[in-house]
Amino acid sequence: MLAPGSIVVSMASRSLLREAILLTGLTAVALALRLYRLEAIPPGFHGDEAAFGMEAARIARGEWIGIWTGVTLGHPTGHLYWTALLVKVFGPSVFSVRLAMALVGTLTVPAAYLLLRQLFSFRVAFTASAFIAFSFWHLVYSRAGWTIAPAVLLLLLSLACLFRSWQRGSWPFAIAGGILLGLGFYTHKNFPFYYAGVWAFGLARIVLDRSVARRQLTGVFLLLSVVAAAPFLDFLAGNYGLFLQRLKLESFFEQPFFQNAPGVLGKAGATMLRVLEVLFLFHFWTPVDYVDGTGGRPLMGVVLSAFFWLGLVVTARRLKEPAYQLLAIGWLAGSLPPMLAVTGEQRRLLGAMPFMMAYAALGLEAAILWGTRLAIKLKGWARERQGRERLLRASANVGLTLFLLSFAITNASYYFVSWPASYQAKLTYAFDLVKAIEYLKAHGSGAYVYFYADRWSFNYETRQFLLPGLPGEDRSTQFGGDGTLERRHSGKVVYVLLGEYTRLADDLRALYPEGPDEGNDFYEARDTDGRAIFAALVSFR
Repeated sequence: MLAPGSIVVSMASRSLLREAILLTGLTAVALALRLYRLEAIPPGFHGDEAAFGMEAARIARGEWIGIWTGVTLGHPTGHLYWTALLVKVFGPSVFSVRLAMALVGTLTVPAAYLLLRQLFSFRVAFTASAFIAFSFWHLVYSRAGWTIAPAVLLLLLSLACLFRSWQRGSWPFAIAGGILLGLGFYTHKNFPFYYAGVWAFGLARIVLDRSVARRQLTGVFLLLSVVAAAPFLDFLAGNYGLFLQRLKLESFFEQPFFQNAPGVLGKAGATMLRVLEVLFLFHFWTPVDYVDGTGGRPLMGVVLSAFFWLGLVVTARRLKEPAYQLLAIGWLAGSLPPMLAVTGEQRRLLGAMPFMMAYAALGLEAAILWGTRLAIKLKGWARERQGRERLLRASANVGLTLFLLSFAITNASYYFVSWPASYQAKLTYAFDLVKAIEYLKAHGSGAYVYFYADRWSFNYETRQFLLPGLPGEDRSTQFGGDGTLERRHSGKVVYVLLGEYTRLADDLRALYPEGPDEGNDFYEARDTDGRAIFAALVSFR
């Protein structure tokens, strides 16, 4: 017969094994969602993705590009060295660039769980992690070459190490967490806001915590984060303008709404309205953002938002506890970047997402507990209370599973079916251009290209990355061309017409009436709705 202590250990082991199996399963599903049709969805390949891909290809060739790149209006380069490893393995391609972020996005799911499980129950930690895994919002930024995902991952891992060091009195975890936090500076320009939030939390714990050991561990954690970030902070001190270049262009404080507000009180009121706008952004319909293709639907949805606010109430009642302090500071610090800039709010808000999803999970947990207690108190439930409670808990788990399944199906169907077919996604990710490039790959060998497009230059990063070394010129008036169809080169020439220039297709065919037998081959691609994607003609005469 097992001793009581052995029974407890055995139960704990089974519980840990069950949690590990469920987390592994969730992570595997998250990975599958981030790898499925990775080259095809998002539909096309954004110029920023291509710009980062070209920088990663330079690193893969053995070049050192430093800790800052001037592409996409300036960006830290840490994530590019990770992308370069995959470019080295798979070659420079849409798949290799997106795979780098897909793997980081997948790892964010267990990282969120590792942090939240130290703060809350298994059900809260697992539910919040599942919300991240299945969210359309997170799928967008972990299936394309956007670079915000690594910043969020390092933030979560560093905090998980900090809490682990508190629980075990472990210096190695505090050291590792501090280094991870400092490395976050090399990932994204949003990270200083996250860093400031972690410092605010850490300093508060140093002041308020009664444990000398925890205060020391927190101090080491914060100090080593500065050491790890020192090269970037040194760069930042001498190149502050470069770092703020894009923020200045998109700053809320440069917008007419703020500039035209009368006096100090008027500007304070405009600022407060902006703060409220961002804090409520994820609940309601959001404007379409043609930088990353998001918007047009709530980031969380009505039901998840209701649980979020319920979780916020729970947090407000227990704000004296470190776990709830972290959620509050994390949410607010992650919300600062979109408050300061007027574009890309959904992307800039991603750092707040894990904490927002934790709020939603807390609200859902509270609803389950309150509902269970209410049911127990109903007439006729007093007998066999223990059995009734087990039944209610089982029912609650079934209900939670169905809710997560519904959440997953709704978000996945939108992301993989509705969204890639939308105008906003195709326009944002240069779908038409990528289709034209695929045509040129098949038919443009040895040719000179006459390129007509109202939105993309022939030297747009997407073309340079996917089809480098192809000779050609812009013929569109938007990019310095004369807009004519005149042929000025001998040998093989390919005309490519996109956007408004597809209207020249009939003129092009009239100019070259001969068919393939005469050395001319006209092609026109149309979308599933009949819309012209591009037109092209290959001429050998």
